[in-house]
Amino acid sequence: MKKLLICLFLVSCFKFCYTQEVNGLIHSFNEYAGSYPVEKIYLHLDKPYYAEGEIIYLRAYLTNMHLKKDVDGSRIIYVELTDQKKHTVRRIVLHSDNNEFAGQIELPDSLQPANYHLRAYTNWMRNAGEAYFYHRDIAVGSSSLKAQNLSADSDFQVDFFPEGGVLLKGLENKVAFKVLGSDGFGKDARGILRDDTGKELLQFQSEHLGMGSFVFLPEQGRTYTASVESGGKTKSFHLPLAEEGLTVSATQSADSICLVIRSTQIQPEQISIIGQSRHSVCYALDGIRRKEMEQVVIPKNKFPTGIAVFTLFKEGIPVSERLIFIDRKDGLKIEMVPDKNEYGDREKIRLAMKVTDETGKPVEGSFSLSVTDDKVVSPSIDVHNIKGSLLLDADLKGYIENAGWYFAGEEVERMEALDLLLSTQGWRRFSWQEIASTQPKPVYPVEKEFQLTGKLINMLGKPIKEGSVILFSNNKSMIPDAAKTDAGGRFGFIGFDCPDTTFFVLQGRNKRNNRTFLDVKIDSTDNYAQLNVIPLSPVSHSAALPLSYIKQAGQHRKFEKSMWTINLPNVEVKGKKMEEAKEDKIRQWMFSYKVGRNELNNRMPLKYELRKLPGDGAVWIVDGVEIDKESIKDMLEAPALYIESIELVSKPGLSLWGARGQNGVVIIKTRNPLDIIQSLEIAPPGLVSYKPEGYCVRKEFYVPAYDDPKIKGSSTPDLRTTIYWNPVIKTDSEGKATVEFYSADAVTSYSYTMEGMGENRIGYAR
Repeated sequence: MKKLLICLFLVSCFKFCYTQEVNGLIHSFNEYAGSYPVEKIYLHLDKPYYAEGEIIYLRAYLTNMHLKKDVDGSRIIYVELTDQKKHTVRRIVLHSDNNEFAGQIELPDSLQPANYHLRAYTNWMRNAGEAYFYHRDIAVGSSSLKAQNLSADSDFQVDFFPEGGVLLKGLENKVAFKVLGSDGFGKDARGILRDDTGKELLQFQSEHLGMGSFVFLPEQGRTYTASVESGGKTKSFHLPLAEEGLTVSATQSADSICLVIRSTQIQPEQISIIGQSRHSVCYALDGIRRKEMEQVVIPKNKFPTGIAVFTLFKEGIPVSERLIFIDRKDGLKIEMVPDKNEYGDREKIRLAMKVTDETGKPVEGSFSLSVTDDKVVSPSIDVHNIKGSLLLDADLKGYIENAGWYFAGEEVERMEALDLLLSTQGWRRFSWQEIASTQPKPVYPVEKEFQLTGKLINMLGKPIKEGSVILFSNNKSMIPDAAKTDAGGRFGFIGFDCPDTTFFVLQGRNKRNNRTFLDVKIDSTDNYAQLNVIPLSPVSHSAALPLSYIKQAGQHRKFEKSMWTINLPNVEVKGKKMEEAKEDKIRQWMFSYKVGRNELNNRMPLKYELRKLPGDGAVWIVDGVEIDKESIKDMLEAPALYIESIELVSKPGLSLWGARGQNGVVIIKTRNPLDIIQSLEIAPPGLVSYKPEGYCVRKEFYVPAYDDPKIKGSSTPDLRTTIYWNPVIKTDSEGKATVEFYSADAVTSYSYTMEGMGENRIGYAR
């Protein structure tokens, strides 16, 4: 039986008003919160484990401390997969303007079976440190993986945590404990508490993941030792020394929070209490403690769902703290209804979903959905979910074992275990000492858009002011752009589209439009955080991944290249290849002569092809940008195979260029301007190529089109382990959405995981 402290509201002698001391604390807190806004990330994956050569499909949720989309927040996320030696195996960049981040990580076929670490962060999150990044371990198995028998290390460590932070002598204390194995994971244990005379005081045992608690009264002058047994090994540990002090403890009822302030001092003390959650002060109290124990009841509705932190101050100095989790039961409700109870193989499945709040009101939101095969993907093995990550894991420092488990149900045992977690791992994002001190300005800025900056210099290294730098890209959606240099020779481009296939060429010129003896220096980017310091879990891979999954994933990869391929009879196609599309009326009026791709000799340099044009152009336009004579000389040495077309502007069209166009205008359209630069043996002066780190272009998850009888009748087995993945599902004004996909071949059951956000609330269903 657990002892429950029943809190009765006592007016006592507390003054329910803010004194200058409390106002000062709140002001300092608000200044700190405003200067260091919090960003959180959660990754929803299509399944909990993978085989080599597979694709990790993911959706990233980026939010601020209030679970809102921050208009001033980051728009770029970095996701990294690292191995046991902290080497980066894969890294992708996610970018979004509407806060819907989705992408994929392609695992190499040669990837060694092991546990890998996945982490995600924004540049701004680096200011808080890596402990507040998103972290997750992922097991990658192999079809050739043999069973491993890892010898379990029986060593362990026990730490004790008096409630409120101090073990008060002469008073009854609640003490939480945590037993950790050498692998960093909780271990079951039992123990005996004795005093320094050897007298047995009580017995205790862990309740969840090595955590538990007991209550005892330490006497003045005594020391205490716990004899703990775990995994057949027994060790002794000393409890903290009991001392004089002042502490705060907490319990909860359905609608209120009861704080108990206890002190070993008889004399009255000036104290203050501040309760905060999600980086906001929700409650404050100032008064004089006159009794050994004072009690205060606080309505729960003053706090949002999440971790609430109560700090007790004595004369403005923090002396005790207690963390609790408040559940307002205001999470989103997700209802999933299939159109049938049973399906045949390769049959269409229609899933209707509805999202509501706690009152039943429909909610518009953005969600992600994964459907997996229960026969090969165990539905019980994945303990990660958006609630555990954003409401718990993101606010506590260090590794939280199975954070999602605490929110996978509403049993009393889960809430009691969660309270133990907060009693033993109550590290937080900040300390009041940090708030009181002068903090340095953030080092890493918020990244909203891609940018490229640099410096234009001469051969002596001196900056070129009033010059210009032209940016060319292989991204056809980007129009070549030019930037002016300032007095320090610096230039910059910002806000451009930058998929991961992007390649740039930059050309610098001085104010006389000359590029000789110039060099373009591009600034290096610093967006790599120090590799993970949180150790990977050394779990046996044969235990982490079901053998059936490894085998089926291996077979699926063998078939996927030929999957859904239909052999058609040879067909002879007669006719001529369609030439270039007809020019519209404006182009017919504007151009008097054109050489298309089919008329170009791909092997000849471009300068020979230009002889086909009547006259000599004085103005050269390449991909929409006017090029000077020096630059065009280099370009004319490139093979014509990189040219899409060459056009000569007619006399009526020359008027668009004014006097400069009197001697003619030649417009060249390239197939890829970067290929031209790379084809030249010697790079032209003032020119530099650059490969930026662009964002991952989302690939659509492949869903077989079994509505086609030829595909449905294919003999190629359908061995999908992830049956369906949709990273962006939007519910309408009625909170509804519908998806369709097809079943695979196996006789099995499917499990789904749908999670997401709407109206600043979190939804999770499984």
